[in-house]
Amino acid sequence: MIKKILTFIIFLGTLSCFAKYEMILFSYDHKIIPGWSPHTFALFVELDDLTKKVIQSTHLSWLPATSPNDVEVFAKSVKGKNYSLKETLEFALKNEKKLYYKGSYIIMKELFTKAQNQERKLQSGEVEYKVLWTNREGKERTYHCVYAISDLLTGRGLMSNGMSHTLDSMENIQRHFKEYVISREEVSEEIKAHFNLGTYLKKMEMVND
Repeated sequence: MIKKILTFIIFLGTLSCFAKYEMILFSYDHKIIPGWSPHTFALFVELDDLTKKVIQSTHLSWLPATSPNDVEVFAKSVKGKNYSLKETLEFALKNEKKLYYKGSYIIMKELFTKAQNQERKLQSGEVEYKVLWTNREGKERTYHCVYAISDLLTGRGLMSNGMSHTLDSMENIQRHFKEYVISREEVSEEIKAHFNLGTYLKKMEMVND
């Protein structure tokens, strides 16, 4: 009997080790003039599949280090910063941007790990920020916000975003990641609570697939 109880306890412990991985895509733009000030960013989350609690997360929100306002289309490359989810959302609301979100998507662990690696790359200082004529290969790399997300996938061809922005950019990223996306579901209450997203999501427009 004791052996059965111990086996059951071990089984429960094993269950709690099972993880679930999710991705939410976000973007904002000028309220009146589409394409005037677009930005695309992403959140990747690891959750305990039993308790649904957040274990860890990664965010990708690549903008000029001086300020999110300092985006100049024809400027040379500048030092970039990977802004936190809260910093990005607060900036968008303060500056009255139109906000969108797409997801949450259940993703494979491999994509989450690649997102972590990309976050480390952005924070290392080896990549700069640039809007046009980015250099995505070689030593002196430059990204704008969309490629800072899409290029976490390496070795399978770089995603072309062209002049797309906001909704189209989110769609392009989703398609680029399709091999790693399992399904889509509503943003969970646990994620809303952990990142205080509930208030923000009420002010966003959800984008369907």
